[in-house]
Amino acid sequence: AYGGLWNTKGQANQTERYMIVNAADADSYRTYVNGDELYLRPGVNDTTGQVVVRTTGTTFAGKVGIGATNPGDRQLYVEGTTSIVEIESTTANQNASVWFRSNVSGTSADRWELGTNISQTSSFELYNRATSASAFHVNSSNNATFAGDVTMSKAAPTLEISSTSGGTAAIILGRTSDT
Repeated sequence: AYGGLWNTKGQANQTERYMIVNAADADSYRTYVNGDELYLRPGVNDTTGQVVVRTTGTTFAGKVGIGATNPGDRQLYVEGTTSIVEIESTTANQNASVWFRSNVSGTSADRWELGTNISQTSSFELYNRATSASAFHVNSSNNATFAGDVTMSKAAPTLEISSTSGGTAAIILGRTSDT
């Protein structure tokens, strides 16, 4: 039985490569260094779930579970007593957001963005990437703005407007222009 750290330089079809091999099967490796890349594999010569650490960034082939042993069918799964995912922009006036890209009729494109500092400064916003326009935002005073029609599709829809501070609640109907 053999195992340990092996330098494979000079072997057929091998570049400068260092492998950590299993003593039971030295021809199969799970962890190796190739140039400026570190490969971590879950199984013998298995690229499913592989982690590659490069100087240009880390990539994962598979699913990631944080606080969980099985992410199931999700690409990213976070589990815990308190599961908080924080997205922070450390540069002034840059947005902190999540982008949603989907494939519609064979065309993959950025569709929506949810976050802050997108087009409405520090407001929380739902931004339509396809039309480059804000669809909805809530400002720091908790005032919400919709950029389109609000549709209620229910047999007997109810719209309730109330004041929790004892003030007057009102619905103001009008037009912003005569055109």
